[in-house]
Amino acid sequence: MFEKLFGITYIYNMRVIEPYIFWDNVKKLIRVHKMSQEKLAAVIEVSYGTLKHWMCYGLLPDIETAFNIAEVFGVTVESLVMGC
Repeated sequence: MFEKLFGITYIYNMRVIEPYIFWDNVKKLIRVHKMSQEKLAAVIEVSYGTLKHWMCYGLLPDIETAFNIAEVFGVTVESLVMGC
């Protein structure tokens, strides 16, 4: 699970992850799947503003939402946080 430590440092399965890697991978998948950020927000049931806020400020969503994002693209959360 994601754990937030010291501001923007996150741990996932005992590894430090960088939120920008997660969002870079999501952005790549959005392009590959020809999906808009607005459509992704609707599918994972968050507002577009919330999704954009997370992406712009390098914040990770809660673990359930991270799994939902992974499911939309048919990948694992591990591939999102460690690289596609």
